[in-house]
Amino acid sequence: MRFGTGVLQVVAMAVLLGGALLLAEGASAQPDYRNLTVAANETLTLADGEFEVEGNIEVFGELALDNCTLGMKMASTSGEGEIRIQPGGSLTVSDCSMNAIGNLSFYQLVLDQMVEQDPANSSSYEQYYSSLANASAQFRVVLDEGELALSNVTVSQGRFWMVGGNASMFDVSSSGLSPIYDIGLFIEDTTFLGDGIELANYAVGVRAIGTSPTLLDTSYVNCTVDRTQEWWLTVTVHDGDGALLEGVHVVQRDAEGNTIDIGDPQGDGSSVLWAREYEVVAGVRQDTLSTIFAEKYFGLYSLSGSWTGSLTDNQELDLVVNTDTSQIRFSDLQLSVNGASITPGQSVAKWSTLTINATIENPTDYTLNFGVLLVVNNISGYASGWVALEPRSSETVTLAWKVSLEGFLVVSVLADNRTMSLPDLRTNSHIQVASTAPVAEEEQPWLALLLLLALAGGAAWALLGEDEEDADAADDELVDDAPEKSADDEPVDDAPEQSVDDESADDEPGDESGDESAED
Repeated sequence: MRFGTGVLQVVAMAVLLGGALLLAEGASAQPDYRNLTVAANETLTLADGEFEVEGNIEVFGELALDNCTLGMKMASTSGEGEIRIQPGGSLTVSDCSMNAIGNLSFYQLVLDQMVEQDPANSSSYEQYYSSLANASAQFRVVLDEGELALSNVTVSQGRFWMVGGNASMFDVSSSGLSPIYDIGLFIEDTTFLGDGIELANYAVGVRAIGTSPTLLDTSYVNCTVDRTQEWWLTVTVHDGDGALLEGVHVVQRDAEGNTIDIGDPQGDGSSVLWAREYEVVAGVRQDTLSTIFAEKYFGLYSLSGSWTGSLTDNQELDLVVNTDTSQIRFSDLQLSVNGASITPGQSVAKWSTLTINATIENPTDYTLNFGVLLVVNNISGYASGWVALEPRSSETVTLAWKVSLEGFLVVSVLADNRTMSLPDLRTNSHIQVASTAPVAEEEQPWLALLLLLALAGGAAWALLGEDEEDADAADDELVDDAPEKSADDEPVDDAPEQSVDDESADDEPGDESGDESAED
């Protein structure tokens, strides 16, 4: 029940928040400036006092801070205040302190209301308010082709971003909000001289790009990385004939393949990016080896050149890539049948399995993915495969075909033009296909079987011949045993004459009745 009452009190407080916020802002001290601007040809000096600026400061002319405290107050409850020195402007700070002030009127109002409604938990509310106050205020000084000079200055929860012009710092102490995200001094293409500098609580104390700042007696406190030195690298990509390749993606990656920086394309076809020379961690210098890739994508294939090296200054790099696809070739072709290697022209059996292993060499900088075809006597469709080739590498593709043709066959492996046009990529061999494949004599057991069959057939023929001779002899004996007739015995006039064959026919069992009637 107490929880429900507390929720209603918070809702009621939120309804009155708008009017209360106005009252709180009216009761608070007014800043000296809101969004201060120093116009060109104007000079402004803030000296011997405490000054507060809500919002940002923009300097086109000259701004001097002397023996004072400058508080940069955020215009809202979040964000980062900024002092920007525009081209032609200058900022001179001596014997001063500069710090960020959070705009916490909203949080303060909520805190007061919560404490009033629930005094028993006031300590937890105040702790939350304190964490907001310590983590929500920050400012930066930006130098953009102007002049910056600091002497005997303490900076709290601030950072410096210099992208051109001239800067000097002597006896300067600067601390940031977090050693995880912020850079204390970012110096790009800026002439910089520093001595007696202390940088604390930054992810990187000093990061210099395109210039080597002069840093004397510089100390780093609670910084993840003390200092890095980087240089601009201008990359152009040409082919082997010297032609400029446009539309190339230039990128820097580490050893694990993570992207470090991406090139910014220029109007002349080049790309500009930075590469690190070294970094200093806990006082120890670590030199860096950079790897740059130039990539272009064409669908199923891509172009990728690379360069690895060290930089000690801004550098122009002309990266030459090999784009001559006519250099891609078959370096080896091996044929085998049922696991046994064969030579070109060797006879193989029909319906055996022919395996073709073709090795492809890719000396170019292309990454290729294309199909290959098995062609027999200039007719395709017998087998196909797919090959993936990395730049400057080789790969073996395997095709298998159950031989369904006979005679002299030209076997070819070539690129499938439907996937990529590589007209010069082709290799040939030839085989002789018979209906039955010849093998060695000691590997022909069927010859012995044929010999046995022949011997058996000869024996059967000989036995058959003997049976026929015995039958003929038996017939002759029967003729000899028949009774002879004399010349005086004249045949009955009505009886017909009989040949030898007729006499032998009388011996048939069916004629016995006839003989008996004659005897009667």
